[in-house]
Amino acid sequence: MKLRLRYVLFVFVAITGMQLQAQTALPTFWDCTPGTIPIGWSTNITGYYTSSSYYHSPPNAIKFDGTGIYLTIHFVDEPDTLIYYLRGASFIGGTFTIQQSVNGTAWSTVRTFTDANIPNTSIANAAPYKDVLLANSRYVRFYYTAKSSGNVCIDDITVKRRPPGPDANMKVRLSNHLIPNMTTAIIGNAASSVFRVINSGLDSTLRITAANFSGVDAAMFSVTNIPLNVPPNDSATFTLNFVGSGADGTKTAAMSLVNNDVDNNPYDVNLWAVKGCCATEPTSPAINLNFSDIKSYKFRVDFADGGSLPDTYIVLKKDSTITEEPLDGQTYLKGDYIGGAQVCYVGAAGYFYPSNVVANTHYYIKVFPANGYTGYQNYLTSSVASRDTTTLANMIGTYYDGINIVSPTLWLDLHNLVNVHTTLYYSDYDLYLINSFESRDTVVSGQSKKVLSCAYSGEKYVYSEPFAFTVYSREHVYCESWMPTYNYGNYTSLPEYADYHNLMPVNQNKINVYRSNLPLGKVVTVQYQYLLGKKGLDSLNHVVFEPRDGVKGDCARAMFYQVLCYDGVSGNPWFVPDTIDASILYGQDIHLLKKWNTQDPPDNWEIARNDDIYAVQLNRNLFIDHPEWVNLFNFDSNSSLTVNTSFATASMQVYPNPSKGTVNLVTKPMRNARFEVYNSLGVKVYAMPLTDNKTQTTLHLPQLSPGIYVYKLLAEDVVIQSSKLMLMPE
Repeated sequence: MKLRLRYVLFVFVAITGMQLQAQTALPTFWDCTPGTIPIGWSTNITGYYTSSSYYHSPPNAIKFDGTGIYLTIHFVDEPDTLIYYLRGASFIGGTFTIQQSVNGTAWSTVRTFTDANIPNTSIANAAPYKDVLLANSRYVRFYYTAKSSGNVCIDDITVKRRPPGPDANMKVRLSNHLIPNMTTAIIGNAASSVFRVINSGLDSTLRITAANFSGVDAAMFSVTNIPLNVPPNDSATFTLNFVGSGADGTKTAAMSLVNNDVDNNPYDVNLWAVKGCCATEPTSPAINLNFSDIKSYKFRVDFADGGSLPDTYIVLKKDSTITEEPLDGQTYLKGDYIGGAQVCYVGAAGYFYPSNVVANTHYYIKVFPANGYTGYQNYLTSSVASRDTTTLANMIGTYYDGINIVSPTLWLDLHNLVNVHTTLYYSDYDLYLINSFESRDTVVSGQSKKVLSCAYSGEKYVYSEPFAFTVYSREHVYCESWMPTYNYGNYTSLPEYADYHNLMPVNQNKINVYRSNLPLGKVVTVQYQYLLGKKGLDSLNHVVFEPRDGVKGDCARAMFYQVLCYDGVSGNPWFVPDTIDASILYGQDIHLLKKWNTQDPPDNWEIARNDDIYAVQLNRNLFIDHPEWVNLFNFDSNSSLTVNTSFATASMQVYPNPSKGTVNLVTKPMRNARFEVYNSLGVKVYAMPLTDNKTQTTLHLPQLSPGIYVYKLLAEDVVIQSSKLMLMPE
């Protein structure tokens, strides 16, 4: 008995570093529909299959697409059979295993799939796999052990319960929560707690003859109504009493219920209670808080345990100094806000990547150790690890070093630069962009969730991970039906179809079906509207779709990129269409897109997204990096032949900068050019026309106060160059 109790206490210590893990009763089933994963199931999958050849029942099957991807089922009953449908998707040379475990740590193999035995055909009408599990197993895991090539698809998973036998079979509940043998019951600061004992045996009476207590605080606990007899297929209750003493904080013990269930004798329950409001406060802050892998769209946070190990940590993120602190007794989830700071991580020491990170932004991180279960947390706030970092302004690097902006072959030069890239899968957009960048943390109804914005309408779509394209779709900004390759038999496998620079997430039924293949425009007569996305008539009585203001420039730059990137590929000319089709006898207004490009310049989010795509697709949207280059081309059917030379020859030097009031301009000859200066409020405070054939001009600005301004060089009312100008005191 002493050895058994030591083991119970060890388990208690080991699990106090996490919240009580959810478990499920058997039988349990999941049809792999997104957002419906049952309690007790956990996974790190990042996507789903939607094709009918990949699921057994609609609408989805889950996708295992890399080494280490898993789906784990944690249950409390004796299992009987595991049933599932499985197939490979171009699976070659890898290993996929089905495993079981008694404790969730040591795993044994139930079945192994390799080239030799994995099916690669439809599972719609296939027979299921059935694996008999050990009676003492409490975990089942589907695990991509080693990937060489291809994925694994699984659907309609069931774990059956072993039928009850005649002997007494014991289970314990507290507040309607199952407390499996050798796990923890959260008592909190309740003076008494009623436990229900269930006997699922068919013939024998369950007899509980004693309750023994051990551990540091064992004297604080006692029971009433034991000995206890529970008839077959029935239940009864006993009461646990708790009288805390000594200092406020955490109190623990182990309760061992002696009984006649041959598989669960004794039935061991770790007891976790508190005197006062909360757990014992942690004593040591986190150490070695560092940042690495700092990009414009992400950064990694690392930290380690200090002198003592807390139950968990919560980490706050903010784009200004963090003065907020967590409150004792309050439970925080990832995505919660404490004032203006967001909880970006909850868990053990190690590393993580915060969500919602954009370019050129200063972020502050603060790590708070915490002890205690839900509702009883105590946070160390007097001494915490804190640090800040700034994301990169962009990751352009030397990408354009070989480009000569005044070259007569500029269109072709830029095309050759950006067209060379990695072809990604359309179906992997969620993996590379939504999961890693576009989604953000939030909390809804007491649960951590993710939120994704509809590009066109601004809708905030909340979902449970992993994300699936059910409500949302990947919208082609430059419509797929506009593409010269649209009628090719394999066009969906071509690079232009899945180019991430031209895809945006939108609500399928409320936005995408209304945009269809309409040109983008300014709606003056609304026919349909969902939030900030509109369909209707423009000033010419043409039916157009208008996205929200904050993404209009993004859409223009996506279209212009798509035209330049693929123009001439396989002999196909690309251009912004002047006629959509036989039913839409008008086209996309290029001049409006150029106007949007100016009115909605790239922000830090769009810059970061461009860099994120660059990291996986290995090319950039040049018009995000250089929105002024939009004005170099017409983007019509002659774009590859015609460069707007009045703009292409415009290169300017402004010096000195900083200046004490006198500025020299060196430019190429331009028609109808002028130099303008704006203050910090965006008010024009200076304007000077420039002589068409003059290449150097000296401007005197003594009437302007010292400070930071923005200058613009315009030619024929188009902004050619814009940047900051600093004026210093004389």
